[in-house]
Amino acid sequence: MKNIRTAIIFIVALFAFFAATAQEKTIIRGRVIDKSDNTTIIGANIVEYDSEERVVNGTITNVNGDFVLEMNDPGNVVRVSVIGYKSQEIEVDPTKNIMVELEASDVALGEVTVTAESKSTGGLTIIEDRDKASSSVKVDLMDM
Repeated sequence: MKNIRTAIIFIVALFAFFAATAQEKTIIRGRVIDKSDNTTIIGANIVEYDSEERVVNGTITNVNGDFVLEMNDPGNVVRVSVIGYKSQEIEVDPTKNIMVELEASDVALGEVTVTAESKSTGGLTIIEDRDKASSSVKVDLMDM
């Protein structure tokens, strides 16, 4: 009976230990700024990826460019990205605030296509009216 009680206490203690270690999370804090003029970047994505490049967790910067990310595993990779800037991988250091400087990317658009369509609310539509109900225009950016 004493051996069974000791075994049960050992098993409960073992589960408590695993539950306590599973709840350890690393919290990183930082700010994302533009490298050229040091202005803060609002809405930048800070994403944690695992070893198989799957998204694990993520957050975005606030109006001051600040973020707080609670990482599931400090060994995972963290990338910062936003439209119009080059993505950057950051080093995880929970002991200090991280300053991320993003560099603007040069994206060239050749042309923009704008398409508008009108949907019929009633029953049947005559073919001539249906052909007039949509329009597509291509605008070359060099002409603009």
